[in-house]
Amino acid sequence: MRTVEVSASITTADFGNLYRVVRKLERAGVDRLHLDVMDGHFVPNITFGPDVAAAVRRLTRLPIDAHLMISEPARYVERFIDAGPDTITFHYEVADPPEIKHATLSRIRAAGRGPGLAISPATPAKSLGEFVDELDMVIVMTVEPGFGGQHFMPEPAAKIADVRRLFRDRQHFAVHADGGVNAAAMPRSRCRQSSAPPAKLPTNCADAPAHPARDACPGARRRLSHRRDRAGAGGAGRGWPFGPRG
Repeated sequence: MRTVEVSASITTADFGNLYRVVRKLERAGVDRLHLDVMDGHFVPNITFGPDVAAAVRRLTRLPIDAHLMISEPARYVERFIDAGPDTITFHYEVADPPEIKHATLSRIRAAGRGPGLAISPATPAKSLGEFVDELDMVIVMTVEPGFGGQHFMPEPAAKIADVRRLFRDRQHFAVHADGGVNAAAMPRSRCRQSSAPPAKLPTNCADAPAHPARDACPGARRRLSHRRDRAGAGGAGRGWPFGPRG
């Protein structure tokens, strides 16, 4: 069964009141928290690093996705592992050679986290082919990485279907649409209807009922996490969505 979850970014949050921000999002009913880590090099903006990620981890039991928009994920992956997110994703477009990317993904999995890769709007889904057996999630960027406030781009969102096909044999796998995702963008995302638990947004985006998370945090960007669940795939840990760790 395929479900749709709301993952809220804290990029524009008031970091002087991080506790209040996290509690507000929890009360609103978001399913996950999304941490946009930017280094000022891979993307022009700078946000925060592993220390803030660790602080968020201490504040909540919600699943946390760390999205590393940084030039050297292999250099910093240990620090983000120690920060405690449930998944760690870096960009396919980083300059590391394939063997370093494979090694970084392997290290993330060995630490009990979910490894992922993100693809920017211009990168085709087929680029991920050599990583199919190593990923628990893929982030499909529906804006150019590195800037908030951009409008949802429906063309790259169409790659979600390509990613699903590429990973169709994986039992526990998630696709995230990242950037400009809001109620206005949903009808344009061409999601197809499927059954979903009442607490989640149905994947028929045009007819989705109101979700309290949409108005949880003014200025916060939302993501849709398309997750495929199979019968008997029980989770463990802090809301871990991909099955038991280790």
